[in-house]
Amino acid sequence: FKDDATITIEQKNSYEHGRAQYLKGYMDQAGALLDIHASSNPQSQVFAICESSADEIVKYLPVPLIVSGFDAVQPGGTDSYMNMIGKVGICVECGYLADPSAVIVAEDSILNFLITTGHSTGSTEIKKQNRIHIYELYYSKNDIFRLTKPFKDFGL
Repeated sequence: FKDDATITIEQKNSYEHGRAQYLKGYMDQAGALLDIHASSNPQSQVFAICESSADEIVKYLPVPLIVSGFDAVQPGGTDSYMNMIGKVGICVECGYLADPSAVIVAEDSILNFLITTGHSTGSTEIKKQNRIHIYELYYSKNDIFRLTKPFKDFGL
């Protein structure tokens, strides 16, 4: 979902680029987007990626951690695209894909998203969540940067 000016000809001709262009047509019509993911890493944590524009929705999602700042560090996801066009983009990382609780996180996230955006009836309550701004977490003050440990995925 990167800006066409920042990608190579090879990337523009890729399957992924064509799929992104197709999906943009739907995202351009939507007011908010919920992107659901799970990881192949058994140590994966449950969290949501979003910016402050999503605060009125994300506070109802069953995630213990809200992470912002990815757009500045690693733009290109569906949530980043929605933010770029002035809409709400939320990505929920549901944890380890073989853990049955990941399915529950996904289902509850979808239902609460639909309720808070007015697309379904029901009630939900505000969840207790912590917040991290990823840019501050990974910001380096010099150009000699080294990770303190290897990361298998987001490593939060």
